[in-house]
Amino acid sequence: MEAICLKALEKDPAQRYPSAAELADDIDRYLEGEPVQARAPGRLELLARQARRHKIVLQASAAVAAIALLAWGLVRLQSSRAASEVADAHTKVQEEKKQYQEKIAEITKGIEDLKKDRDHRKAGQAYEEMLKGATTDEDRRKLTGQIEDAKIMEDLHARLVKSVAETRKKGETLHTTDGKEVSGDVLMADQEMVILYADGRSVEVPWSKVRTADYDRFLRTYLSEPDDETAFALGIYAQSQGDYEWARRSYLLVPTDAKLRTRAEAKLAELGYETESARETRLKMERDRDEEERERQARQKAEQTFRKIVTDAEKLAREHDYDRALAGLKAAARNPEMMSLSRKFEGEMQVLEHGRKGWLMRAAGLTDWIGKEIVIPRGKSSLRGNLESLESSGTLVLSGPTAEARVRVKWEDLSDNLRSEAVSAALRRDASLALPYVLCRVLDGDLEAAERLEYLFPETTAFGLPETEPLAERLVDRGILFRYFGQLRSRADLARSELFERGGTVYSREHLTVSKDLFGRSGRAYTAEELRALGLYGRSGVAYTLADLVTEGLYGRDGVALTPDELRERQLYEHDGLAFTLSEALSQGLSVGPFASRFGTLKQSTLKSGGGTAGSEEAVRGALCWLARHQNPDGSWSAQTPNRVCGEAACGGSGLRGNDVGVTALALLTFLGAGCFERSSDLEHFSKKHQELNGGEVVSKATAWLVSKQDADGCVGGQVGKYMYNHLAGTLALVEASALSESSSLRQAAQSAVDFTLAAQNPYKGWRYGKRCGDNDTSVTGWAIMALKSASLSTLKVGQAGFDGAKAWIMEVADDTYYKAGYTSRGTGLVVTPENQDFAPHEAITAIAMMCRMCIDRDWTDPALEGGAKMLMDDLPTWDPVAKKIDFYYWHYGTLALYQYDGPNGPHWTIWNKAMISALVPNQRTAMDMCAEGSWDADTKNGIGRWAFEGGRVYTTAMAALTLETCYRYPSMFPSKDRPPGPSETSRKPGKTK
Repeated sequence: MEAICLKALEKDPAQRYPSAAELADDIDRYLEGEPVQARAPGRLELLARQARRHKIVLQASAAVAAIALLAWGLVRLQSSRAASEVADAHTKVQEEKKQYQEKIAEITKGIEDLKKDRDHRKAGQAYEEMLKGATTDEDRRKLTGQIEDAKIMEDLHARLVKSVAETRKKGETLHTTDGKEVSGDVLMADQEMVILYADGRSVEVPWSKVRTADYDRFLRTYLSEPDDETAFALGIYAQSQGDYEWARRSYLLVPTDAKLRTRAEAKLAELGYETESARETRLKMERDRDEEERERQARQKAEQTFRKIVTDAEKLAREHDYDRALAGLKAAARNPEMMSLSRKFEGEMQVLEHGRKGWLMRAAGLTDWIGKEIVIPRGKSSLRGNLESLESSGTLVLSGPTAEARVRVKWEDLSDNLRSEAVSAALRRDASLALPYVLCRVLDGDLEAAERLEYLFPETTAFGLPETEPLAERLVDRGILFRYFGQLRSRADLARSELFERGGTVYSREHLTVSKDLFGRSGRAYTAEELRALGLYGRSGVAYTLADLVTEGLYGRDGVALTPDELRERQLYEHDGLAFTLSEALSQGLSVGPFASRFGTLKQSTLKSGGGTAGSEEAVRGALCWLARHQNPDGSWSAQTPNRVCGEAACGGSGLRGNDVGVTALALLTFLGAGCFERSSDLEHFSKKHQELNGGEVVSKATAWLVSKQDADGCVGGQVGKYMYNHLAGTLALVEASALSESSSLRQAAQSAVDFTLAAQNPYKGWRYGKRCGDNDTSVTGWAIMALKSASLSTLKVGQAGFDGAKAWIMEVADDTYYKAGYTSRGTGLVVTPENQDFAPHEAITAIAMMCRMCIDRDWTDPALEGGAKMLMDDLPTWDPVAKKIDFYYWHYGTLALYQYDGPNGPHWTIWNKAMISALVPNQRTAMDMCAEGSWDADTKNGIGRWAFEGGRVYTTAMAALTLETCYRYPSMFPSKDRPPGPSETSRKPGKTK
C-alpha cells in the first residue's frame, strides 16, 4: 500500500499512474492479495530524493564534517605540541639535574682546594651551602658531620697559630713551596700567614704555602701531648691528608671525653680499625648472648622437669599418699639444676602440706561417727549401716547385720549434708583448717566444693593462706582467686579493692576483661543479660551507668558500651551517653547524624537563626505536596510529562525526557532536605492538607527507582549522552538517603556511585559530561564536589584525590582577580544555549566555585570568597520575567555559597536571604491555580527559568524548594564571630545587576 501511495503522489507526472482506472486496478490487486505494479523506491533513489529535498542541510553537514576534520587536525597538532612540550620539560629536568651535579662536583673540588689552603672556615661555609640543597637524610647526615669536622679543624688551626706566636723566639725553621723553596726562622704568625726571617729580611708566607711536611711536623712538635679535642682534630686532619696511620694514632689519644670517644671510634671504624675497648665490648656482648641462650635453655628444661614432678606429686596427692608426694618434691628441690625454681617448689610443698591437713581434718570429722549408724542415699534407695573404719584413701567401711554385708563407700558418695557435718565438726575443733580443706578439695579436683566454702563457713574470717606468690598463683590457675591472702570480704570491701564476686568466686578486673562474659560493678560481677535488665552497659570487664558513660566518653546500647569509632562502624548516633539508630533518634525527637539540622528542635532553631520565615517554610511544604502528588507510580518524576498524573487540570511546564533521573534526584533531595526519610509516616508536618500523602513512601519509592537505574559500574542513569549531570544529582541523592537510612544495601549503592564519580574524574582536573572525557567544566565539577562532600560527612570512602583535582581545576579557570571563575576555561563564565541566550547574565559559575573552595579548604580568610561574595551581592535575586533575570540555578548556588560564607546571621547572607525569599515565595502557585498549587512555573520562552526548558516544572519546583531549605540543609561551615563587617543593607538593592 505504501508503494501504491508513493507512486500516486510522485512529483514527476510521468512517474504517476496514467489514469485513475489503473490506480483502482492496482488497489484491487492489493486487496485480492495479488502482486501490484507499483514498486517501492530503492535505497539509492531514496538517498537522492533526500539530498534534493534537504540541499541546505546536506551542505551544512558537509561544512560541519569539514570543520570536524579541521578540528581533528588541530587536536592532533595540539597533542603533538603537548608531547613535544613534555619531552622538552623532561629534557630540561635532566639538564637541570646534570647542572646541579656539576655544581656539586665543582663545590666539592673547591672545598678540597680550601682544605689544601687550610681555610677550614670557608670549607665549612661551602658544606653549609651544600646542606641546603641536600635531598636525602643520608646526604644531610654526612654533610652535617663534615661541617662539624671543618669547625674542629678551624679551631685547631687557630690554636696552632697561637702556639707559633708564643714560640717565635725559638728560631723554628719552616719551608715554603712558593716557586723555589724558601726557608727561614719563624718570627710570628696570625690566622692568615706566618712571617719568616730569611736572607736578612722578613717574608710573609700564607699558611697554604707552608710545606705540608713542615705543617705536620709543627703540629706534632707543639701538640705532642694534645687534649681530647686536639687529638680528635689531629685525626681528622691526618685522615684528610691520607696519613691513616697518624690518624689512627691520633684517634686513639682520645681516652676521656665520652662523646668524642664515640666519634673517634666511629672514625676508626671508617679506617677499618677496631679499638681494644670496642673489641672487648663486642666480645662481651657475644659472651652475654651465649650465656643468655644457655640460661634460657636451662630454664626451659627445668620448667619441663618441674611440671612433670608436680604432676606426679599431685597424682599421689589425689590418692591421699601425701608423704610420698612431699618426699618427691623435696628430693627434686635439692637437685642443683632445680635451685632456680626453689620458690615454686616451696609453694607446691605448701599446697600439699595444706592438702594433707585438709584430708586429716576430713578424717578427724569422720572419726566421731565410728561405731555410729549412718544413712547414705543411693538414688531412690539408701544404704544404712555402722561406720566401722576409715581407710587411708578416704574410703568408709560400713558394716551391716552380717560380715558379708560390709560395704565400702567413697567420700564423694556421701550426701552434701553428711560431708558438711563432718567438715563442720573438724572446723569446730580448729577453724584454721578451713583453707587446708579447700586445698584438699582443689587437689581432688572438686573445685565446686571449694567455691562453696564461703557459704559453708560464713563465720570463718580468714583462711590463713600463707603469704607466698606461688601458692596464690596455684589457686588462680585452678580457677579460684582469694585476694588479700584468702580473707573473706564484704562486697563493699571488694568494691574498694576493685574486686568482684559471683557464685562464691572473686574476680579481679583483669580476669573479667579476659573472660569477656562478665562485667564488674560495686563488688558484683554481672552477665551481659543482667546488664541489660539493670540498665547497665559493659565494656572490658567494667559495668557502667549512664552517668559513667557520659564521664568516660562512651555510649551505651543493648548493655554494651561503645566508643565513637564503633558508633560510626555500626551507623549509630549518640545523645547524652546513649546510642540510637536514626529511626529511634528521630522518633524521640532527637537531632543526630551528619544532617541533624534538618530535624526536630534543631531544625526550628536553625530556621529561625538563618532568616527563614513562616512564609518560606509554608512554600517548602507546598512544594513537597505538589511533588508528592506528581510522583509516578514507579517512584520517578518526569521532566517531559509531569502532567500525566494531573488528570484534566494539567499543570504544564515540560522539560526534556532524558533528564528524568536528574529531576527525580532533585525532587528526592527536597524531601531529604526537609527532614523526610524512608521511615517517615506522613506529610502532616509539611501540610495540613493532603494528609493522605505518605512521606516515607515517597522517599522509599524514589530511592528504589534511582538504585534500579544504577549500572554495574555504579553510574546512576546509564552512560549515554551527557550523563554526568544525571549521575551526580543521583549520587548526591543516594548519599544523603543512605545517611538517613539503616539499609546496608542502600549504603553500598551510594558507595558504588561515589566510586564511579571518582573514576570518572579527569586526572588532576574536574569533571564534565562523560567519564574521563578530557574536557572539564565548573558546573559539573560543582555537583561532583557537593556529592563527595556529603559522602565524606556520611563516612563513605572518598579520599582526597577528588578534592585536590577539583581545586586544581578551580584555580586554573580563575581569572586575574582570582575569584571570578570560568566555565570551561578562564573567562568563559556565561553559559548560554539558543533557548536562553537572551537571558540576563549571572555569576552562577563564580557561586559554584565559591562553594567548591569552601567544601575543599574550609578557609574563610580566602580572598576568593570575599571577592566572589561581592560579585553575588551586586546581582541579588529578583523576579523579573520581562528582563529575563529569573535563574533558579544561579539562585540555588548563590544561596548555598553565601549561607556557607557568612550565614546564619552574617551581613551578606541577611541581605541575600531577604531578596531570595521575596523573589520566590510570592511567585509560587497558590490554591487558585488548582493542580499547580505549590509549584513554580517553567517557561523559558517567557523569561521564567533560564534552564526550565531542560527539567520542566519538576526542576523549577525542586530547585526553588532546595533554595528555601538552605539554612537547615547544611550547617554553616564557619563560625560567625571574628568576621569583618560586610555590606550594609542600604548599600545593596534587590535586583541590582553588575
